[in-house]
Amino acid sequence: MTDGSGWVKESGEANIYRFNADRPVRMWEARKILEISKTRFNGLPFSPRWIKNVSLLKLDMAIHQLLELEAIASYPVLKEESGHQVAVAETTILVD
Repeated sequence: MTDGSGWVKESGEANIYRFNADRPVRMWEARKILEISKTRFNGLPFSPRWIKNVSLLKLDMAIHQLLELEAIASYPVLKEESGHQVAVAETTILVD
């Protein structure tokens, strides 16, 4: 939903990620993030701010490494072409 013209584009910067595939990684922090994204989040999208016990500098480096290896996928922030605000909402339904 937007209060502008309705033409939405990706901004290029991302702050939501999801597990994509197991890959061999060198950084301990990257291995930890990959394992957490696969097990705790069950492959669902996550934000790096939800991952504790990793310094912000190493967290950014690990995310970058995982993106380069295509071990995780990113969801860019959406921006409205005219600069107006964009709201994204999601509904999850569990069928049991």
